Amino acid sequence: DTDAEQALLLYAENGFFTECYALFLERSEYISLETASRLASLMAYSGTVDPALYPLSIRLILSAVKSVDTPLSSDVLKNMYPRFYAEDISKACEKYELSEYLMYALVRSESLFDKNVVSHAGAIGLSQLMRPTAGDVARKLKVTEYDLTDAQTNAEFGAFYLKELTGRLEGSVMLSLFSYNAGITRVRSWVRNDSGLPIDLFLETVPYSETRDYGRKILSAAAFYGYLYYGMSTHDVVAMIMH
Repeated sequence: DTDAEQALLLYAENGFFTECYALFLERSEYISLETASRLASLMAYSGTVDPALYPLSIRLILSAVKSVDTPLSSDVLKNMYPRFYAEDISKACEKYELSEYLMYALVRSESLFDKNVVSHAGAIGLSQLMRPTAGDVARKLKVTEYDLTDAQTNAEFGAFYLKELTGRLEGSVMLSLFSYNAGITRVRSWVRNDSGLPIDLFLETVPYSETRDYGRKILSAAAFYGYLYYGMSTHDVVAMIMH
């Protein structure tokens, strides 16, 4: 639908992103992937002014690729797996010695880079931290006042918490990710009853379907980030997480 594509591009190029997104959803099956990727890029670029456009740009491109049966280009993949809030995430990862591709995967999976999102359970911001967890982190970091909708603060708290979980679980990144989602007490209980299964099989036997899906989602996202931005093979990323 060339008329719809032209209208979409005019909307996006002139900053009418709400109208653009609504029209895209209405006509998505008739919009080329090339145009959809261009729209996502324009939204992402404008996210520096309006951060609400960051998650919108990802949702748009994810919707666009659903019915595509051809290989996806690097540009499309980078729209699907962007590095928003790069400075904040990079600083947090450097401070707590975390791999950036892992932190990007966590933030994308948790919040789709929506710094203001609050879940039904009450988790807040990029890293989706619960208030009691954030309070505990703040106490350990000796921070008295903080705002979990601030990207820098949330990224730092999330990185600190993930690093702490990894240390408490003998360096297991996969178990720390499970704990981030389901709580360390549950994960330790599952480990006690796993009969010594390798970590990849353990992933498939986790009692909570939400946590199983979470583990797969993080693993996939981290592999893409490692491949797209850090010159790693997907095998290397998976091996690091499954260690």
